[in-house]
Amino acid sequence: MQVFIDVLLPVLLLVAVGYFLRQVADTSPRPISQVTLYVLVPALAFTSLLNTEISGGEIWLINLFSVVLTALVYVLVAVAARLSNIGEPKRSGLLLGTIFCNNGNYGLPVLLFAFGQGGFDRGILVNVNTVILMYSLGVFLAARAKADLRAALLSVVKMPALQAVVLAAVFRWLGVVPPDFIMKPVDMLGQAAIPLMLVALGMQLQSTKLGGDYGKVAFATVVKLLVMPLVAFAMVKVAGIEGLTAKVLIIQAATPTAILTALLAIEYDTEPELVSGVTLVTTTLSFLTLYVILRLLL
Repeated sequence: MQVFIDVLLPVLLLVAVGYFLRQVADTSPRPISQVTLYVLVPALAFTSLLNTEISGGEIWLINLFSVVLTALVYVLVAVAARLSNIGEPKRSGLLLGTIFCNNGNYGLPVLLFAFGQGGFDRGILVNVNTVILMYSLGVFLAARAKADLRAALLSVVKMPALQAVVLAAVFRWLGVVPPDFIMKPVDMLGQAAIPLMLVALGMQLQSTKLGGDYGKVAFATVVKLLVMPLVAFAMVKVAGIEGLTAKVLIIQAATPTAILTALLAIEYDTEPELVSGVTLVTTTLSFLTLYVILRLLL
């Protein structure tokens, strides 16, 4: 039980704080989510990538891995949906519920508790890729025929986390270190990101409901929590990726469905009950599946 106590229990307790906070005080998660998304996560990404010892080649490897994994699971789910004669918008709902991982406010704390700063830094790179894909491919899937792809891509460019990553890369390339009076407050903001990520996750889950399409929820849950980690494991073996990077990639692929996908489904009315149900079930069951994967990897 030491793996559960050291890695997953702290995550579960902070999620529970957010869940019961909203239940008791009826506090909206939106302000906390906005502060986390627009201030704390960019600060965390900037300081982590500015100070990381990850090589440029490894950074590109992680980026490529994230894109290829998403593409493979996309094709798998899309083909399965067509063979099952599942039409729109349920097919889009299934894709939203399976290909995007909650490797930010769930995966990053797990990596930090399990592997320390090295695992956390690699996890940041995976998360940035996922967020970019959610704000482009995710918006397109949610809106489909009425999607404004140009607006979706523009929202990616405006992402503070992406801008922070680019800025950190420029500083590293130039060999410039910002002065302490800048880095100290930025570092303090970054340190606040992890607990608030989990509190916001708990608050969002409190209002998430299980939809009535249980068969499709079960299918998406199996793909998200079992098939996707297995695909990631196979990719790691085929690509010859080893050590900490391999473990991080597998764990990030094993995280549950991202909360943002449920918000996109609600915004564009693309099977919101189905996507919300998948989010709720995968998040709940992931504490068990991640426990097993961590036991195998640690």
